[in-house]
Amino acid sequence: MSRVTGQNNNYMSCDDEAVYWQARIASGDMSQEENFLFERWLEAAEQNKIAFSKLTNVLSCVDEAAEELLAKEFEDELHDQIHDNKFSYNQIAAMAATLLMVCASVVAIILFDVLPSQSRVYATATGERNQYTLGDGSQIELNTSSVVEVQYSRTERSVKLSDGQAVFAVERDRDRPFVVSTKHADIVVTGTVFDVNTFGEKSTVNVITGAVTVKPAKGREVTLLAGDSVTINAAGEMNTIQSFDPYAALAWRSGKLVFDEVPLRDVVTELNRYFSKPIVVEDGALTSLAVTGEFDIEKQDAAVRALSLIFSLEIASEPERVLLSKGAE
Repeated sequence: MSRVTGQNNNYMSCDDEAVYWQARIASGDMSQEENFLFERWLEAAEQNKIAFSKLTNVLSCVDEAAEELLAKEFEDELHDQIHDNKFSYNQIAAMAATLLMVCASVVAIILFDVLPSQSRVYATATGERNQYTLGDGSQIELNTSSVVEVQYSRTERSVKLSDGQAVFAVERDRDRPFVVSTKHADIVVTGTVFDVNTFGEKSTVNVITGAVTVKPAKGREVTLLAGDSVTINAAGEMNTIQSFDPYAALAWRSGKLVFDEVPLRDVVTELNRYFSKPIVVEDGALTSLAVTGEFDIEKQDAAVRALSLIFSLEIASEPERVLLSKGAE
C-alpha cells in the first residue's frame, strides 16, 4: 500500500487516496506543497495511476451528465436576460460560474456519498500487542490474537471485533457515531475510551472514560458510564451493570495479567492466549484451585514458575506443551 507524506492516511487504500486527491483538485485550493505531494503519489506506484485514471473517467461522465441536465436551464435564463435587454458579460460569467459550481457539487456527492467506503483489517498474532491510529485520530490498542475490521463512511465509523480484545480511544464526532460490533452486541459511542473483550463465548465492555451505549443481541440497550462494566453471554443476554477494577482489566497493556480468586483452569486458559506453547494441567482436581496473583505474559517461564510456587507443582517442559502436575508426596 502506498503512503503520502503529509496525510493522515493510516488506513487508506490507493482507491481511497485517489478519491482524496480528486476532492482536493476539485476544491481548487491545492497548495504548491500539495501539488508536489500529489505528483509524488501518482509516480509512486502504477496502481495509483490506474486508480486515479479510473476515477477521473467516472467523474468526467458525471460532469458531462450534469452539464447536459443544466444546459436547458442555462439557455432559458440567458434567453430571458437578452429578451429583457439585461445582457452583460458579468451577468453571463456569473451564470456560468453557478453552472460550474453545481457540477462540482455533483462531483463532490459522487466522491463522498456514492463511492463505497473502504475497509481495513488489523490483526495481532499470539503474544503480540499493537496500537493503530485511524484516519480520524481515534486509536485502537489490540491485545493478543485479536482481529478488527474498520470501515469509515460519511455517516458512521464501523469496527467489527471478530475475536480478541481491544481498547478504543475514540475522537469525538457527534455526527458520525463509532460503532463496535461483536458476536454478542453493538457498542455505540461518539467519543470516549473503553475496553471490549470478546474472547470465547461472551463479550465484556468496560468503560474507562465517558459513556457508551451497549445494544445486546437480546434485551434492551443500556448506557454505561466510567467505571461501569457489563458482560453479554453467548445467547446475547446481558448481565446487570457492575463496577470493575481498571488495573486488573487493563493489566495486559503493561504485560501483566491479574487474578483474584479465579479457578486455575480459567487462569491457564487466559495465559495460553499469550504463549505459543500451551500450559497444561491434566489433574482435574487441581483445575478448580483458586488463584490470586499477578503474572507476566511476556515471559512464559516466569508465569509458569509463579503457578508452580503457589501450589507446589512440578514443571515438565515438553516439545509441544508445558505440563504442571502435583509432585509425589
